[in-house]
Amino acid sequence: MVEVDKFVGKTFPTPEGGTLTALVYMGMDNNYSRLYKVECNICKLDLELNPEYYISSKSNLDNGSCPCGCARNPQWSSEQQVVRIRRECTDRGYLFSGFVGDYKGSTKTYLNLYNPVTGNKWSTTNIANFFKGRGDPEQGVLDAAHNSTILSKTYIKTMINKFSSLSH
Repeated sequence: MVEVDKFVGKTFPTPEGGTLTALVYMGMDNNYSRLYKVECNICKLDLELNPEYYISSKSNLDNGSCPCGCARNPQWSSEQQVVRIRRECTDRGYLFSGFVGDYKGSTKTYLNLYNPVTGNKWSTTNIANFFKGRGDPEQGVLDAAHNSTILSKTYIKTMINKFSSLSH
């Protein structure tokens, strides 16, 4: 007789408004925790970023732990990071040519990046800072110079307007 696992089919909310569903009992881990294959109804829609199901223990699911990209602080694999980085580079117009050394997590792994607009290659940005907006240092210098010029022109126009209004 096959044992019916009442946990299979149970659902759990994710922080992003999705639903995790326990699909299949996978066995026990080294701590004798029951492991389940789970799926998130949001994450499963992005097969490039989430090509497989997630595995989670019953206790983690019961305690509100979220193993997918909907977690408050997702634990992305190196393969998932590459997908995320390439997408962000496409949005910013950069090219990504890999990690500097081995993948060591988002705060300790640096990126080899290239900006065709400035012709600059750099490897001083880690994954975490890249997703916080850090980009091409050369572009930053150009943007600062451009903004400074715009501010100077605006200031000069303002001063001219003030002086010309005084003379009338």
